[in-house]
Amino acid sequence: MYAGSQCFDVAGVVEGVRDTLRIVREIETSVGLTCNTVNLGGGFGVSHNESRELEISALAAGLVPSLRAFRDSSKVERKIIFELGAF
Repeated sequence: MYAGSQCFDVAGVVEGVRDTLRIVREIETSVGLTCNTVNLGGGFGVSHNESRELEISALAAGLVPSLRAFRDSSKVERKIIFELGAF
């Protein structure tokens, strides 16, 4: 899923991941297949002049509950990928 680039807004990234996981579930339900690998893209803000930074600890706090719930409700083990992007 590609949701955008250079996002420094933690709430925006978290919402994008939640939406992507919801879409994965909807696709699986409608077609009866399982997504064994889910690519959540990247889009994380990377400052090129050090004037801004993405609050990684806040991002983790926002993402972990959704990712755990997705994992725990899955009947199969999945591979979850975040891309490094401009890192």
